[in-house]
Order: sequence, then C-alpha cells, then structure tokens
Amino acid sequence: MTGAATAAESTDQELVARFQRGETAAFRDLYSRYANSILAFLASRCPPGLSAEDLAQEVWTKVHTSLASARNEHFRGWIFRIADHLLVDQLRRRQTRRKHGAAETPFPEDFDPKALANGADPRVELLQDCLKKLGSEFVSTILRNKVHGETPAQIAEADGIKQATVYTRVSRGMELLSDCVRKKLS
Repeated sequence: MTGAATAAESTDQELVARFQRGETAAFRDLYSRYANSILAFLASRCPPGLSAEDLAQEVWTKVHTSLASARNEHFRGWIFRIADHLLVDQLRRRQTRRKHGAAETPFPEDFDPKALANGADPRVELLQDCLKKLGSEFVSTILRNKVHGETPAQIAEADGIKQATVYTRVSRGMELLSDCVRKKLS
C-alpha cells in the first residue's frame, strides 16, 4: 500500500515532522493521541482550586507555539515535562501569593460567583468600586471565564486576542480584585 500513513500508524516523530512541514492536521492527531492523558496527568496532581482543564489548555498552547522549532525526539516525554513544569509554576505562584498574604479568591467561601452576574448577593455592593477600578476588559473576561464557563480559547477566538492575553486578564484581574476587596474589608 502506498501513500501517507494514517495517524494511528504514524509515530510521534512522524507527526511532529509533518507539523513542522506545515501540515496542521498532524497537530490535531498529536492532540487526539495525548489530550486525555495530559488531562488525567494534571487532574491527578492538581490540588483543589486549580483547574486541570485550564492547565491542559495552557500545555497545548505552549506545545503549539514551541513545536515548530522543537527537536523531533521523544514527543511524549517532552509534552509531559511541559505539563509538569506548568503545574509546578502554578503551585509556586500559589504558594508565593499565600506567603505574601494574597488570597486565592477575593471572595469569602460562602460567596456564589454567579451572584456577580445577577446581583443576588448584597455583598456585591461592596465590590462595585473595585470592579469599576478594575476595568471592563478584566471584569468581562473574568465573568466569561469564571461565571459563564467559557474557556480561554473560546474567549480569545471570540475577541480576536491571544489566549495568553485571556490568561493574563483572568489571573491579573483576580489579583487586583483580591487586593481591592481585602483593602475594603479591612
């Protein structure tokens, strides 16, 4: 039989080489091959409050941007190393925030984040100044991601921005909001 091998018959190295030659379908094949494993790997190691799904998306974004220039050997080990490093980075950031007194979330434990969207919680009034200071781009991105469940990839595509911008708006916005709320409550 002649012709290109199917994705199932191709090795990781063949798929990487095809992607590096410009065949975008090869990336989809690599994603199909490893997406569930990467997500399971991260989910088994993520502590509560850290999203394995968000980290997995970050892994695939990094893989996509780095794969064109990556050495074509041991793809499986390479992608799991990326996943592990991103997880460790998130855990270090989290530990640093705790060490310096920053809360994981600016809201009390009994606060329902959906209350921001519908105004049902009276504590929302306390947040109005903080939300105004934060700015609409941060607020809308946080609401879309944390309340409405849109993924960073969906937000980036809909808004025509980079996925990294979405991650920055969510993480930086939550930090700024946390600082403002903490000051108002103290």
